[in-house]
Amino acid sequence: FAVRVGKEPLRLLKKCDALAFKAYLHWYQSQHPRAKRLNTFESVWKGIRQLYYDVHGVAVEDSVGKDVAKFLNGYFCDNHRLVRGSLPKHTVGYDGTLGALYYHWFFDTETFPTERDRVQLAFFILLLAYTGSRPGAIGESDTKGIRLSNEALKYKDINLTLVRPKDGAPALLVMKVRIVLDKGRRHRGE
Repeated sequence: FAVRVGKEPLRLLKKCDALAFKAYLHWYQSQHPRAKRLNTFESVWKGIRQLYYDVHGVAVEDSVGKDVAKFLNGYFCDNHRLVRGSLPKHTVGYDGTLGALYYHWFFDTETFPTERDRVQLAFFILLLAYTGSRPGAIGESDTKGIRLSNEALKYKDINLTLVRPKDGAPALLVMKVRIVLDKGRRHRGE
């Protein structure tokens, strides 16, 4: 974008000009015509503000931020016929969970270092299904993960309780899981 308008990128960013930011959003839309959701452009604007903060150590001026946000939610959204809101993110249902477990126990030819690892993988699948958590909330990879932390849910994060109903019905085993690696709370000690 900066090359197209004949400006040096950091100098253009430093001006903190709402008009330049709006022009960038128009240019971005022309380069990505399949982007039809408003939240896509809100994420782009958030990225610009973060870049500005990283480069200059201060936030974008409040008046500029409000002006661009108003532009995005008004004229830009209407002019480009953007859809407001985001797509729903569905969790795995009963059939998907059953299918994954069935394949895991009957058809999977993967070898595990110990059979305990096979049982733990099945438990991992069940935890994902029952809690609706992201896989990164249950465990992180040490080879391909972003943080390379190899952290995972620990035994201390799981509490099993035997509940005995007063009416003489059979006792129920209840599991309480504390998700500490959840997105947004990760590594903050909450």
